Amino acid sequence: MKLDDLDKVPDPRRPGEPDDVRPVRRTAPVEPVHRRGSEDGTPEGQQHPGGRRGAERDRLSVHGIPEAELTPAVRAALSELMQEIAQLKGEVETLTRQRDYLDSLADQDPQAPVLNRRAFEREVAHALSLDSRFQATSTLAVLAVENLHDIEAGEGVEGRAAVLGHVGRLLAQQRETGDVVGRLGEGVFGVIMTANEPDAARPRAQALADRIVRQPPRYRGRTVSVRLGIGLHALEPGERAEAALAAADQSRRGGTPIR
Repeated sequence: MKLDDLDKVPDPRRPGEPDDVRPVRRTAPVEPVHRRGSEDGTPEGQQHPGGRRGAERDRLSVHGIPEAELTPAVRAALSELMQEIAQLKGEVETLTRQRDYLDSLADQDPQAPVLNRRAFEREVAHALSLDSRFQATSTLAVLAVENLHDIEAGEGVEGRAAVLGHVGRLLAQQRETGDVVGRLGEGVFGVIMTANEPDAARPRAQALADRIVRQPPRYRGRTVSVRLGIGLHALEPGERAEAALAAADQSRRGGTPIR
């Protein structure tokens, strides 16, 4: 079908309308893809008196359609199409922002500014894959607030949440580039020390724990003492993320808490 033939195609008839009635399309003005000055010297962004048709011609000529083929029906159809495209682009941008926001909520721990367990397990699996690819060894460190139940008994649920948030913030602030921090449940936090074997990871984990002990959380104007336990596990080729987390936690339970 030629462009001129579009003018001959009737619009769909609404129920109850006479056969000789054609509905009128109402279209809002559409911004051009590229703004440019007109041939009569009118500055860009301003419309010359009586220049509405020229502006319309500039908008549609961007698409490479000759003026001779722009019948009224074609011009109306193209204007409506351009308006719909602009609307769809805006909806896509909105949906993209919403998707990114929901993705962040899905991975974010509700009580500390770190990853939740599900997202952290995914990062452990990713670290295992990278170690296998580059023939490296990463270490999984587990730091647990050993006296969390005592804190909750003395300070309540809100005091417990304040301690978890404080510990999570310190771990996130002190991590090195490439490290990943997450909360595994209760007062247990995990840190993936990428491309660090246990001998190199141990002093780093100790430094993190010492920092938390030296800067204890405060709740209602009082300092809340924290007792930490540390566990380390070197990620092994072919190991599953759940098994690595269990091994690191077993190492932590066999160690001596840091006061």
